Amino acid sequence: MNNLRHSNVVSRALIDILAYLADHPDADDTIEGIAQWWLLEQRIRQQIPVVEKALAVLVEKGFVLKQSGSNGRTRFRINRRKRKEIETYLEQWQRGGTNSSNNWQI
Repeated sequence: MNNLRHSNVVSRALIDILAYLADHPDADDTIEGIAQWWLLEQRIRQQIPVVEKALAVLVEKGFVLKQSGSNGRTRFRINRRKRKEIETYLEQWQRGGTNSSNNWQI
């Protein structure tokens, strides 16, 4: 790992640890516990807005269906009618033939 990349990774961990401690001032754990639980929780929190945006695009394209559950929480699943189109898109992406920034407008 080059120094710049290493520095970015360490900086990210530093911020995530501080954010966790700010939210949980009584927290106390081992290195393994911090890596497994504290950092995971912070990464999940950071990913929620990203996942929301991605799902909004996928729902708009019709690839994913959105449904309200009986408990009031929204659930998402594949639109089986679009499965072949999804598979074609993924194959193109794996071959480097699809540039997601051009095909998925947010």
